Amino acid sequence: MNDEQIKIVMEQQQKILRQQDDQKIQIDADRNDINDLRIGQATIKEQLTVMINTLGDFKKEIRQQVTDTLTVELRKVARKVIREEIRLLSRSNPKKVIEHRVGILETIKRLFKIR
Repeated sequence: MNDEQIKIVMEQQQKILRQQDDQKIQIDADRNDINDLRIGQATIKEQLTVMINTLGDFKKEIRQQVTDTLTVELRKVARKVIREEIRLLSRSNPKKVIEHRVGILETIKRLFKIR
């Protein structure tokens, strides 16, 4: 081999080494990106878990508020309905006398019976 051939082979070798260095740099960058994605996925999973737990707590609070509101409001409405029912009974049957106070549950059951 003469000097010219050696020089060409060396240039090719240098070119191959530069390509390998570029590939190594690219592979390292890709590994870092993959690691960042894994960390990002873990963070997203943790945040979603926290959100799900928060929504579950919120759901429990809403249920409790609805239960409390219905308990209070149903009593108010039931009293009004009972008064109106007694008034209608006494108007439609003036000879009948209501002997005792009718319980709320009894009145509600009577109202929703099929007539």
